[in-house]
Amino acid sequence: MRRLGPLLLVVIVAVIAVVAGVHLRSKARQQSSAPPVPTALPSETSAVHRDLCWSQTEGNRTVAEVCAKRFSQLKSPSRLYLEDVEVKVFAADGATFDRIRTANAEFDTEDSSFYAGGEVEITTGESAGDEPGAQRVFIRTSGLKYESKTGRASTDRPTAFRFEHGEGRSVGAAYEPEYRELHLRSQAVLTYRRSGAKAEPLTVETGELIYKERDSAILVGPWYRLKRGEMAVEGGKGVLWLKEGDISRIEAFEARGTDRPEADRQVEYAAGQIFIEFGAGGEVERIAADRNARLASVQKSSRTSVTAAHMDLDFDLAGGASRLRRAVARGGAVVESLPAPSLKPPRPPVRTLHSDVIELSMGPDGREISDVRTGAPGVIEFLPSQPGQGLRRLEADRIFVTYAQGNHIRGLEATRASTRTERPRPSRGPAPPPMLTWSRDLKAEFDPERSELLRLEQWGDFRYEEGDRRGRAGRAVSQTRENLVTLSESARIWDAAGSLAADKIVMDQSSGDVSAEGSVASTREPEPDSKPSAVLSQGDPLHARSARMFLTAGGRRARYEGGVVVWQAGNRIEADWVEIDRGERTLVARGNVRSRFVEQSDAAKKRGAVPVFTLVRAPELYYADKTRTAEYRGGADMVRAGMTVSAADLRGIFAAGAGSSELEKAYADGDVRIAQAAPGRTRLGRAEHAEYVVAQGKIVLSGGRPEFTDSLRGSTRGAQLTWFADDDRLLVDGRDTQPASSVIRLK
Repeated sequence: MRRLGPLLLVVIVAVIAVVAGVHLRSKARQQSSAPPVPTALPSETSAVHRDLCWSQTEGNRTVAEVCAKRFSQLKSPSRLYLEDVEVKVFAADGATFDRIRTANAEFDTEDSSFYAGGEVEITTGESAGDEPGAQRVFIRTSGLKYESKTGRASTDRPTAFRFEHGEGRSVGAAYEPEYRELHLRSQAVLTYRRSGAKAEPLTVETGELIYKERDSAILVGPWYRLKRGEMAVEGGKGVLWLKEGDISRIEAFEARGTDRPEADRQVEYAAGQIFIEFGAGGEVERIAADRNARLASVQKSSRTSVTAAHMDLDFDLAGGASRLRRAVARGGAVVESLPAPSLKPPRPPVRTLHSDVIELSMGPDGREISDVRTGAPGVIEFLPSQPGQGLRRLEADRIFVTYAQGNHIRGLEATRASTRTERPRPSRGPAPPPMLTWSRDLKAEFDPERSELLRLEQWGDFRYEEGDRRGRAGRAVSQTRENLVTLSESARIWDAAGSLAADKIVMDQSSGDVSAEGSVASTREPEPDSKPSAVLSQGDPLHARSARMFLTAGGRRARYEGGVVVWQAGNRIEADWVEIDRGERTLVARGNVRSRFVEQSDAAKKRGAVPVFTLVRAPELYYADKTRTAEYRGGADMVRAGMTVSAADLRGIFAAGAGSSELEKAYADGDVRIAQAAPGRTRLGRAEHAEYVVAQGKIVLSGGRPEFTDSLRGSTRGAQLTWFADDDRLLVDGRDTQPASSVIRLK
């Protein structure tokens, strides 16, 4: 191919040399001697010769040989005609020569132009000795014109040629010696084969082809098609760059193409400009694409595409085959993976990755993606491909994605990340609010079969929002199949209803349940438009401290375990275990229960009165707001206003008032002891049952053998004793079987 342009020039120069040589020799003979009068020539012919041969030498070396069966010269217009012409042009070493054959040729002496109207056959590189020639080129054309003044050679007719690595053809061809350019004017086809290489031949079809010998370049346009095996490229214009006779680089404009490296995979690509570089074995080594570059891999289960302003593809040539090793997309780069429409549910979500710089690394076979990373801030989205799927979006400074077999995503890592998760809308009711997160680092694990997120871990100043709920932690883990979110390392969540802090917090996204562990601290804000309550006041926040906590029923039921302290305004309960049901408005406490209730009405507060505290100790406490009753079981001790009540069980009934837990009545059962101490005086009541009416200061002792002892006045027994603690009165009731008796202590 490289010798095609100069060869046309050599052919024409050689033919002209033959014509000129024969013409001069004929003229010299005519002048030196007067030959016999020949047969009369036609009136338009001035000379005729047959079987003429001419050679040109330089020293001892033959440069060219020209032979013709017949030669004639016309008078007017002045032209020379050659028939059955054969030209040999020898190489400088004399080992090979180029052969040119044509049936007819004519030379116009006035404009010094040569024309071969019939078929012209050219063979280059023939051996001049016994050894076979190498690098031969075979050319066949017709209508060949040569201008001796400019050295231009051209034809408008079909031209075909064969060379060592391929063949070609065109309609119309021209050679410009000044610029050393060969021009295939239309319908050009060039097929290039590399000998001994496993690569498929490269075929170039184009509307026009220009070979620039000085630049070692082939220009094609205004349209072209490049094809090698299953690879095909087409577009507007292109340039093929040559190096030592081989195609080393292709530059294609407005290019688009396809490739099918495997039976079940097709690759599609397009760009405003594509550069393809070939390695030593003729295989693709590098591809660079500019202006709206696009690369897509279509498989049975998915379609993965990459788009960008610029794209670089690097190939591995190990083993003699070209395998894609790395792809870098720059300028508005997007990687998108779509499940095939024919894929049966459940289909993986649509994945898109946006960044200014995206790098893809391929597996050893160059067929599937190994990993993808961004070299600039990026966004990756998981969009629903079928009903029932949610939306996930990740923004980060850097994103790194790993893939499993089948181009399914396996893992993801990101730095300075923020996420947005939208769960699918239920069949009834409004859509749940999106979940937003922020963290310094992020790591995600996926089901490689479905590209479904399994686990998401974020750490480093983690924050999140979901509706009016907020959260912070050192680390967060989301388990999507279990619908669990775990916050650890100084975890804290809060919303309009309250707040929760702990070493670890676990939230069930499906049920709304929450569990906390380690240094638990919670606050529950009062509910609006709530009714007045005795113990569980709805007007003040409810605070709690414990080792563990569990929130269920949408946060309406809370259970605290381990060193529990619950308080609301001045009321306080301590226990090993506490459960509060805001729906049923109950409170249950177990294990070392200690409670404190403050009695002070709003009016008393305004007067500045000292509040009254009711302190109770017991193993168990059960409070129901419907009955306003607090039941202490398993041995209770109550201290109130200088009075101590001990019994197996104790029930307290509170008044329903706003802003106060005022004790209204108390009932004690089982080995009741009521003691009151004052300076220089003590009072003690015993019975199996006791009733305390707070407003009247009235204590009724009954059951067993009720007894009341006053350190100043003595002791009294009866069937029922009524003691008025505030005004120092005692009423005694007796029965026939249990008459009243008193022991009076005299001063």
